Amino acid sequence: MSVNVTQAMINNGGLVIAVRSAVGLSRIHYARWVPLRRIVVSRSGTLALTEGGSAEAYTVQLGAVPAGDVTVRVSSADVGAVSVNQAGGTAGAQQDLGFSTTTWNTAQTITLGAVADDDGNDERVTITHAVRAADSSDEYDDVSAVTFTATVADDDAGLTVSPGAVTVHEGGSGGSYTVALNSAPTGEVAVTLTVAPRSRGTVTVTPTVRVAPAALTYDATNWNTARAVTVSPTAAANDSDGADETETVRHAAGSSDAAYTFAARSGEDVTVTVDDDEPAPGVTVSEATLAVNEDPAAGGETAAHEGTYTVVLAAGLKAGETVRVEVDSGDDDAVRVGTAGGTLGSTAAVTFTPGNWNTAQAVTVQAQTDSNGVNE
Repeated sequence: MSVNVTQAMINNGGLVIAVRSAVGLSRIHYARWVPLRRIVVSRSGTLALTEGGSAEAYTVQLGAVPAGDVTVRVSSADVGAVSVNQAGGTAGAQQDLGFSTTTWNTAQTITLGAVADDDGNDERVTITHAVRAADSSDEYDDVSAVTFTATVADDDAGLTVSPGAVTVHEGGSGGSYTVALNSAPTGEVAVTLTVAPRSRGTVTVTPTVRVAPAALTYDATNWNTARAVTVSPTAAANDSDGADETETVRHAAGSSDAAYTFAARSGEDVTVTVDDDEPAPGVTVSEATLAVNEDPAAGGETAAHEGTYTVVLAAGLKAGETVRVEVDSGDDDAVRVGTAGGTLGSTAAVTFTPGNWNTAQAVTVQAQTDSNGVNE
C-alpha cells in the first residue's frame, strides 16, 4: 500500500506529518522531532595551564532552545589549583551561566586560571559543567554534565641561592652563600654541591675553591630554611700568576619527589671569584727620569756620562712562560741603551722567566756627543 504525504509542518519543536492511504482512508500520523538538549562546551580533553602563566578561555552554550531559563554551573574540583571566572565576575571555585529562550545559543566565555601555590607539584583538576535543576526549565533537568581536565604545570620547584656571586681571597679569607628550596617537597630532597671542572686548553685545572658542606638535605619541615655554604680557597689558589680566577659552584637535586629531581641548572649556580694576592701583571721601572751628560766635563768632574736603572716584573710567571721587555732609546744619536754584557745601541732587551721574574735587571743609558748645543 502506498502512502501520500499531504501536509508537513513544524509545530512546537516537532515535525507533524499528515498522510493519506491509497484506499482513501485518511489518517494523520505525528512524528515529533525532539531537539538534542545538551551543554555545548568548546573545550574537550585536556586544557594546559602553567602557574604564573596566562589564563585560558573557552565558551559554553546550550544545544537546543529551552522552554524557560536554564542555569549551567561551571565548577573547579580544586580552587586552590584552578580558578573559574567569567566576564564581569570574580575568580573562584564556580560560576553560574544563565541562558533563556532567546540566548540559549549565545556562547558565554569562561576563563580558567592557574592558582600559584608553594607545593612544587603539578596538578590535574576536573572542570564540570552541569545544569542546576532547581533554577532551570524541567526538560533540561536530566541533561548530562560535561567535564574535562585542566592540568597545572608548577613553576615553584627549584632552589633559591643567595647571593649568586661570592669573592674569596687567595691565601686568605673565604666567603659564603645560602641555599633553600622554593617549595615544600613531598619527600626528602638531597642537594649536591660541586665545583664545576674547567680547563686551560687540554689541561684540566685543579679547583681553586672548595665548598662545605658538600650536600644539603631538606624535607617538608625545613624546605624554606636558608642553609649556609662556606666557600674557601684551596692550596691551588695560592699561585704566583697575578691573575684572578673564576670558579662555578653547581647544585643538583635528588628526591622521591619528581619535581625535585634535576641536574644542575645555570640559574642556580654560584660564581666564585678568587681574588689574587699578587700585584697585577706589569713592569716596574726604578727611575721615572734619568739625567746623563754628553760631555762629563761640561757638568764638572762628577757629571754622569752614563746612567742606569732597573726593570723587574710586578707579578710571577707560570711554568714555561717567559716575558721579554724591550727598551728603545727613541733617538740613538742622543742616547744609546744596553744591558749587562750587551752592546750599546738603539734598542736593548731583558728576559724574565718563572725563576727570575722578581730579580731586577739593569739597563744602561749612555749619552752621545753631538754639536747641536741642544739638550735632549
